[in-house]
Amino acid sequence: MRQNESMVNMDNVNNKIVAKIDVHGALILSSGDGQTFETDSLIHSLKTQGILSQTIAVVWVPTQLVLLTSVFVPGKRRADWLAALPFSLEESLSEPVENFHIVALNRSKQGNVSAGLVEHALMMKWIQVLEDHGLEHAALIADCFSLPLAHKDTLQEKAAWNVYANEQLRIVRKDTYSGFASSPEWLAEIQALTGQGE
Repeated sequence: MRQNESMVNMDNVNNKIVAKIDVHGALILSSGDGQTFETDSLIHSLKTQGILSQTIAVVWVPTQLVLLTSVFVPGKRRADWLAALPFSLEESLSEPVENFHIVALNRSKQGNVSAGLVEHALMMKWIQVLEDHGLEHAALIADCFSLPLAHKDTLQEKAAWNVYANEQLRIVRKDTYSGFASSPEWLAEIQALTGQGE
């Protein structure tokens, strides 16, 4: 996840044209209602009009290729906790932390940092896609954050999840800074354990 600032406001993104990179690394442009455009001609048209950066500010990437996690990170100063973040994440990863591009999404008052991690090689491919289309300015954000936040169940005092479903995949937005992607079967098991499917 790449951005011009170290924190991203997930709810203030441009939805005029939806830009996403699919799991195969192709840039796909579509309208809000799902009409797909020919990418190269639309990019050329937006560049010619001088409105490319205003029109496409965010490029969504597959949540299933991004690890979204939260970890306690000590430190009061921003520079200190940002420096400590990779070390705090290290124990929960199956690969060396050096293999990942890490972005801090948010830090709570209690010191829990929500972070997004992407393998460096994959991040470099995504950046190349952006550069090839003149979209160096765009933020890369996991597509689970394109889903609106679900409303909290006030009777049971639990947060609801917002789920996008297709035949093979479920994309889940749990809250402001967390989400995941899964198979339908795995999500059904998780919902049964957490009570989210009720």
